[in-house]
Amino acid sequence: MSKLDFLDVGSESYEEFPDFVDYIKEDVELAEIEGKLSLIGSISEFESKEQLVSSLNPTFEIIRDLGNLLLISGGPNNTPFYVHINDFCPVFLTTGTKTKDLPATIDTYFKREGSVSRLWVGKKQMDTIRRGIANKHPDVRIPYFTAHHSPTSEDTIGGITRPDFERTIQYYGEDGRRTFQEVKSKYGVFPTNVRFKKPNGFKFRITNDGVFTINSGLSEPLTIIQSSIDRLREVKSKIKTSDFDQVSNEFVSEQNLEMSEPWGIKLESGLERRDVDNFAANIQSRDWDFELSRLTSSFGDIPGFSAEIVDQNSYGRAGMRTKNDLIRVYPREHTTFSQFMRIYSFVSDHIDSNAQPIAL
Repeated sequence: MSKLDFLDVGSESYEEFPDFVDYIKEDVELAEIEGKLSLIGSISEFESKEQLVSSLNPTFEIIRDLGNLLLISGGPNNTPFYVHINDFCPVFLTTGTKTKDLPATIDTYFKREGSVSRLWVGKKQMDTIRRGIANKHPDVRIPYFTAHHSPTSEDTIGGITRPDFERTIQYYGEDGRRTFQEVKSKYGVFPTNVRFKKPNGFKFRITNDGVFTINSGLSEPLTIIQSSIDRLREVKSKIKTSDFDQVSNEFVSEQNLEMSEPWGIKLESGLERRDVDNFAANIQSRDWDFELSRLTSSFGDIPGFSAEIVDQNSYGRAGMRTKNDLIRVYPREHTTFSQFMRIYSFVSDHIDSNAQPIAL
């Protein structure tokens, strides 16, 4: 097995992602590979393999093309990755380190390539995953977690201690499962990085940027990744109903008219005043790579806002306008698919975790 071919695939072609997963489960000893295996899910707007392969340059070099499975490498350490196209929801696998190798490779790729979005795992979705695993596996342990509370976050708990203070908690301990419940109840924190350990079963970690680091057991993290992909496929389908075009102005020949058809995000319970009050601070937080170029807020019987969002990576713009329980999202000339996916993830994380994408 070569250093780059860390899963010893050779020239085998696994056209279907489940077949590739079965190979890893049955024939690869994760404890024997150098480093820990990380899986990073994504979703793209590509419609052909050629588009996806082209997008990997210049961040990655194609080492081996095996149909729907590619062996690639990138970064100063020539870090190897497998990427399965997976019906244009690519899943990346690597033994590269999260602190040194991933920032120079996959993180750079996601920031540069506007047609691909990582599988964001919002703090509320992360908490849902934590509860689901705990309920399904009563003996599972949480030996490590980090958790965060922001004073501008929606307070779904109530009665927490000093809610106006931003705080991050990092915890090591075999009683982390119970400890998390205690600090969540007292301080209103949500998980951002959680390690799960099931005796004689799985051991893996998940972070809110969608990186799964696996010591043993593939089934549980892959179930979560597939569930996230299925959820975001629906968002993708609604994004694709939007459109932007420029047409000639018959009255002013030097000026084009912009035509923008939006898609929508339906809120389960509508906007509250705190959502509007905290919108600017939340969307410009470090998680989303957004800036505001314009914001107009209203605080009548029904709070609302109209905003222009600038992507710090592509400098593309997108419009957001609220009306009752609906947020309309408008494309502009350089709006990217990744920007739209982050807007939806932002709304799910900061405004309404039950928000649904809709076509307008």
